[in-house]
Amino acid sequence: MTVNYKKPHIETHKSFIKYKTRAETKFIVVHCSATQPKSSYDWKTIDQMHRQQGWLGIGYHFVIKTDGTIQEGRSLDSIGSHVKGHNSDSVGICLIGGVDCNGKSVDNFTKEQKDSLRVLIDYLRGVYHDEVTVCGHRDFKGVHKDCPCFDVKTWYGTGAKYVKFSNEDGAFLNKIGLSKADFEEYNGNIEDIQEGDLVYLGYNE
Repeated sequence: MTVNYKKPHIETHKSFIKYKTRAETKFIVVHCSATQPKSSYDWKTIDQMHRQQGWLGIGYHFVIKTDGTIQEGRSLDSIGSHVKGHNSDSVGICLIGGVDCNGKSVDNFTKEQKDSLRVLIDYLRGVYHDEVTVCGHRDFKGVHKDCPCFDVKTWYGTGAKYVKFSNEDGAFLNKIGLSKADFEEYNGNIEDIQEGDLVYLGYNE
């Protein structure tokens, strides 16, 4: 099955560490860096923090800076290090911030971060054929911290809507209620999409 939803811009970097490959993906997990929301903090900041804890490198697959920039952490197909008991079946996304000047947990993330987070989650749901659960770190049993300092499930809701493409009768666009222009803005040329491909229809309000 092909997923046609366009990939957001993600800053990448070279990694010289070979992580083990993840065999399955069941969860998309949102975290915070548990730092103040400093604009200078990025994936390298988190990488250094995790190395100082004795890890091979950054434990998250993505980091979102305060300006909304999405950065790669570990490669997407690798086993992460961010949720005890679920590293082998989850993708981890870290938002810079989550702590105020007094060291207390707070939802101090920018609109740009939340917007990028939503787009990234939408994209990842498509990558994994919409067969993943979106949640926060604190939603897992045994986690005794506030991370990521907001209710991810309530904030995200049902999120993006995906369906399998079926246009044998030529009436697919009428059925989904999208114009050809809007459909192709999300998914590319309709003529290139195959029967059974997963396509993005927009965001469920």
